[in-house]
Amino acid sequence: MENKTTPQNVPVTNGSSDPAKTDAAAETVAALSQAQTAISAAGERHVAEMADNDGLIPDAKTKLLSTIVRYGFGECRRKRSTSSLSRLFFFSLSSSLLRLKLYFQKPFYARIPADDGDDNVDRNRLRTAHVLLVNLSAVANEIAKNLVLAGIGAITLLDRAVVCEEDLGAQFLITEEDVGRNRAEAAAVRLQKLNPRVAVHVDTADVRSKPPDFFSPYAVIIATCLDFDTLLQINEHARRANRPFYALDSHGFYGYIFSDLVSHDYVIERERSNVPTALKAESGTRSVINVSTKRDNSGKVIEMVTKRERYCTLAQASSAPLPSEYNRVRRRLRQVPPLLTGIQALWAFHRARDGATPRSNSHDDVELFTRLATEQHRRLGLPPETLASEFLTTFLQNVGGELAPVTAFLGGQLAQDVINVLGQREQPIQNLLLFDALDTKAPVFALHPPPPPPPPSSPSLPSRT
Repeated sequence: MENKTTPQNVPVTNGSSDPAKTDAAAETVAALSQAQTAISAAGERHVAEMADNDGLIPDAKTKLLSTIVRYGFGECRRKRSTSSLSRLFFFSLSSSLLRLKLYFQKPFYARIPADDGDDNVDRNRLRTAHVLLVNLSAVANEIAKNLVLAGIGAITLLDRAVVCEEDLGAQFLITEEDVGRNRAEAAAVRLQKLNPRVAVHVDTADVRSKPPDFFSPYAVIIATCLDFDTLLQINEHARRANRPFYALDSHGFYGYIFSDLVSHDYVIERERSNVPTALKAESGTRSVINVSTKRDNSGKVIEMVTKRERYCTLAQASSAPLPSEYNRVRRRLRQVPPLLTGIQALWAFHRARDGATPRSNSHDDVELFTRLATEQHRRLGLPPETLASEFLTTFLQNVGGELAPVTAFLGGQLAQDVINVLGQREQPIQNLLLFDALDTKAPVFALHPPPPPPPPSSPSLPSRT
């Protein structure tokens, strides 16, 4: 398990020789300071207003607010490139405002109406859920915070690593005083203060040493920022225990979320239309299995459609072709982001180098990664011109980096999906979400092995006359 740092491709502000860039950077830093002041003031007012009725600790909220400002905007101050600085500024601002809303809103279980039977079931599922979170990376901090504020029953933090100085750059559940302590033990102290109703447990063992039955008690298993073989091992154990599994990682401006929920049923509520909803397969992975109705308070007929999603393992997804609809139109193939190739090449690199991360300053690593990326791009049937060397260079320079705005987005997306899965509401991620902060896009690809060919038909026998 490697510690992550700031992405290598983003230069620091010191030493800039371009006066125009220096002036633009200074103006942007001034704008950041103004935004920071405004958000801090708004956050403090909100803390005062909600301290008495949402059950959260005001001191913890104030510290989290300062964390947003310090790490969400602090990254911007160290950038020299005007375009990159502006992109990160606006992304940081919007992401920080979103996180501010998450931090200061009431816990999820407190907002569910008490007089609705279905919602009570959702609330009970959430309150009794025990989530396993493996490897306390920056994005894991975001996930843990969101789930604890949502009011899950319990969370176990599993990490054998100790806090180092690099962890302080993007993790808000630890401080300088925690350097040298176990990361899970250090994070658990501040995580518990966010919601005393949630049981926070710590496990300092190596996840690779855990037997398969270790994973059975957990409602959801989440693994972050681990090498590919370790993710495969955890996924296999989760499958054996029939438990939902998530894997995710962040690399500078890039990241992904993978989900294997085995087989998951969920309910979509909508106003009934004139066309009856048929019980049928909607796609290769999704089917409608039940339809029922109810009336809401206004007398409208609400249709409750139960759907079932079928999933595959990470090992199967990593070698699966693109969904068939992409191969029908070449224009759609050109729209597939090269990030899909980059993530799959990174998995292949892990397997080739025993979990090691490619280094952008190593000629051998760059050569191997480029070859693996070219092979993956060709395997997916993507046009060669969509895999530019500039992207591979940028991607490699971001590998191993953590940026707070990116981890905030990924952690928020995954936590929301986990809450939906526990409540069996809304369609979950199926099954690979990619995030590119530079393009501000997050496409989802359903990567599954092709269905087996139909059995050969037996030859017809001649009829008797």
